[in-house]
Amino acid sequence: MVKPMKDFIARVRFLQLVANLTKEQLWEYLVDSILQEVRMHIRRVSTDNNILNKVPPSIEMYFQTIFSPSSTVEFEKTREADAQG
Repeated sequence: MVKPMKDFIARVRFLQLVANLTKEQLWEYLVDSILQEVRMHIRRVSTDNNILNKVPPSIEMYFQTIFSPSSTVEFEKTREADAQG
């Protein structure tokens, strides 16, 4: 796992445990925190156009919905940078 994603997950877990956010507040924070590129990627690959507007049924699914696309976008950006020089 890439350090920025580890930091992101640690911050979200802190909010969940210490700040005592509701599921809805946590999901809103997650969506607002991710890069625009990641939001676009999630919408592009999802069969549900409103996926980011719906609160997932579990905290685990929050991370799954955000983490995998974030990793993909990070990988693509690194690959593009490597190809350019």
